[in-house]
Amino acid sequence: MLNIPPYPGKEKPRSPRCFKPGDLIYFVKENEIGILTERFDLYSNKDKPSEYPSWSWRVIFTPSKVRPSLCSYDYGASEINLYNNMGHNIRWVPAK
Repeated sequence: MLNIPPYPGKEKPRSPRCFKPGDLIYFVKENEIGILTERFDLYSNKDKPSEYPSWSWRVIFTPSKVRPSLCSYDYGASEINLYNNMGHNIRWVPAK
């Protein structure tokens, strides 16, 4: 298990918009590391954005046998789930 603080700084960021491409996410229970690559809206069409977006992230993982429960092959990782689990089930290491 890696020794990574729950989040950078003294307190949790105020918004899930804190995530950026290139950030590392450490999934504690599965002992896996993922890299956030792309933020996308689950409900947008190619022609127009959705009225009520639901933001998710595509995540690339190191080769492993266990895919974290917070991530789906089809839907990625929900931005709000990543934010709500920060400090408990995940650790966030922002890209510099």
